[in-house]
Amino acid sequence: MKLLYILSAMLIAGISASAQAPADTIVANVRVDSVMVTQANDKVTISLMGIDGNADQNITYDQHLEKNRVTKTTQGRNVKSFWDDCDEAIEVVKLRSNNGKWDAIIGGLGFGFNTALGKPAAMQTQMMKSWDIQWLYVIGARYHIGKTRNSINFGLGLDWRNYKSTLGSRFIQDENGRVAIDQFPEGVDPGFSRIKIFSLTVPVLYKQTLPINFPHNGKMWLAFGPVVNFNTHASIRTQWEGDDERTMQQSANISGRRKVTVDGIAIIGINSWLGVYFRYSPMKQLESGSPQFSSFTTGLTFGF
Repeated sequence: MKLLYILSAMLIAGISASAQAPADTIVANVRVDSVMVTQANDKVTISLMGIDGNADQNITYDQHLEKNRVTKTTQGRNVKSFWDDCDEAIEVVKLRSNNGKWDAIIGGLGFGFNTALGKPAAMQTQMMKSWDIQWLYVIGARYHIGKTRNSINFGLGLDWRNYKSTLGSRFIQDENGRVAIDQFPEGVDPGFSRIKIFSLTVPVLYKQTLPINFPHNGKMWLAFGPVVNFNTHASIRTQWEGDDERTMQQSANISGRRKVTVDGIAIIGINSWLGVYFRYSPMKQLESGSPQFSSFTTGLTFGF
């Protein structure tokens, strides 16, 4: 009998406690067509739109952010979680302005062949044996124009130019340290003779994406602009085989180079890693007193 009284008392106490505890209240149970998150100053506003198909019934939440936190506006459909969307909507944007974006770039490694334009008749250089190695952007920057894929690219690079002959003429150094043209001595077997110019370069190129797309390769593009060359070093080198069949070499640094020249370059890109470049140097490569010639180069460039 006592057990019955005890159980009855516990049941009455439980019912009383349940009556005193506040019950959960459902404020709304609706379908949302889309969620839009926007930012104004230090506040993010989240708008739930298209509730139950009625665009006039919108719910708006305001969330204040920490100072200097950067966000962007997003809009999505079929939202799974309100707070998940808030987290995805807040994104830190690096190096971005209203009209474009900056990127650091490294690339533009190119291999090509040089033609000496306007050279004297005695200078028997050959294009397919006169190579060019360029690295357009050892370090550089790219500015994307607005929301397009077009950009302006500039930076610091390197260039090695080689003008080579195997047809019997050779380059020698005169008493003033400049370049002169001579013939190999009789009785020797001519090897080669070349002029090499090394430059630090500053390219400034505009890159335009073309509406031509190769499968699995990306869009074609075109880049063009000036390249300023600071010609820091030049040398000549000659090799031949003597009467005793020994290989002889002679080399010298030359002082008759142009210190600064300006080229024009155009690149047709097949995709993001391969292109064909054409580089024209209208200025004479050597100073007066040395053989006078300008230069045209064509070749392949990688990783622009």
